[in-house]
Amino acid sequence: MENDIALRNCILDSVVFHSRQIQATNAFRYPVLNIVMDVSQSKDFNQLLRDHYKNILSVNGHDYLQGDDNISAEINRYILENFNLKFDQIFLQTIPKMFGYVFNPVSFWYCLTNGVLTAVLCEVANTFGEKHYYWLYQNGQNLNDQWLIAKKNFHVSPFFPIEGFYKFRFKFDQNNIHVDIQHFDDQGHIKLTTWIHGKMLAIKNFSLLNLILKFGWFTPMVIIKIHYQALKLFFKKVTFFTKPQPPEKEITHESSNIS
Repeated sequence: MENDIALRNCILDSVVFHSRQIQATNAFRYPVLNIVMDVSQSKDFNQLLRDHYKNILSVNGHDYLQGDDNISAEINRYILENFNLKFDQIFLQTIPKMFGYVFNPVSFWYCLTNGVLTAVLCEVANTFGEKHYYWLYQNGQNLNDQWLIAKKNFHVSPFFPIEGFYKFRFKFDQNNIHVDIQHFDDQGHIKLTTWIHGKMLAIKNFSLLNLILKFGWFTPMVIIKIHYQALKLFFKKVTFFTKPQPPEKEITHESSNIS
C-alpha cells in the first residue's frame, strides 16, 4: 500500500534538536541513540541486543507504562482499556537501557493498522520521576506526515509554564524516522521547536565498536545535558516556574486533532 510505513526492529542512529524561541533564545543539537522494536518480538529483540552488544544494551518492560515485564501484553492491554482499540502491530521508539541505566524524556508507541500509522502514544517523563501520556488518534486516519495538536498538560521544563499546546508530526520513509514537536502558547506563538531525526540501521550493521565510540557515555550524558542546558537558562535569568501538581488525568487525548 502507498501509505504503508517500513518500520522494523533496528537501531535508530539519531540527532535531537531543541530551539527555544522566546525570552532568552537557546538552541542545541545532540546525537541520541534510539531503538525501534516490534513489541510482539520484544523478547527475541532484547536477546539480540544483549548478544550483539555484550549485555550493554537492553529494553526492560519495567521502564514503561505501569512496569509490566511483558511489554507487548501491557501496551495492548493499556490501549484496549483506555481507548477500546486494537492494532495489528505496535512499535516502540525509545532510548534503550545502557550499562543498566536509562532516562527517557519521551518514547513513542507507533500503532499500525494494515501497515498504516493510525495512532501514536507519546510517553513523556520528567526529571521528577513523573509520567504523562499524549494519545494521538483520528478515527483510524493515516497519521504519517500529518500535524496533530494536543493541549499541554504536563510539567517538563521549569522554564515553561503549563499552558498552550503541542503540535506533533511523524514522518517515515524506507530508512528514516523524523519526529517534530512544537510548543505554542495559548495565543498561538511558538515557544519551542524540537525534532528528532534518525536513520534505521540493522543491528548487524551497527557494531559494538560504533556503539562505544559514538554513545559510550550517552546514558549519563542525557541527564547531564538536561541540567547543563537548564543552568544556561538560569544564568540568563529566564523566568523559572515551580513544579505544579501532576495532572489529575494521566492521558491527554480529548483535544488531539489534525491541523
